[in-house]
Amino acid sequence: MSMKKGIIIVFSNNEKEIKETQFDKLLDKDVAEFCFVNNASNDHTLDKLKDIKTKTFNNISIVDVKKNKGTKAAIKAGVRYLVNNKELKLIIYLVFYKNTDFLNLEYTLNIMMNRNKKIINLNTNNRNILQNVFSLEQLIKKI
Repeated sequence: MSMKKGIIIVFSNNEKEIKETQFDKLLDKDVAEFCFVNNASNDHTLDKLKDIKTKTFNNISIVDVKKNKGTKAAIKAGVRYLVNNKELKLIIYLVFYKNTDFLNLEYTLNIMMNRNKKIINLNTNNRNILQNVFSLEQLIKKI
């Protein structure tokens, strides 16, 4: 039985750096629910994200944060959206940068899907919204 995962990717003024082909391999698999968070971009980042969503399946949601209150606030906005709209056991987040390489993310997801043992001890009794939210770097260290 596979664990349902959410992946938050935070964007901020990345219009020129976003290449749709970066996401093709990840989004082609139905391995997770993706939440793209546009962190108050004042370029056409949001339009690029909408284009990617239009060209893919239904596993992408977009949260548009109107006022930049920092990366942590953007991550929390994505977490709130996923927690309220999807049933997930684990949420992974990362911040999109010019040279973001999704190989680590894909590698981590593949390992998590193929292993029977838990990589992370999930605590479902705690009401803390960030209890099962981990950065990609945290997960890689546990593998």
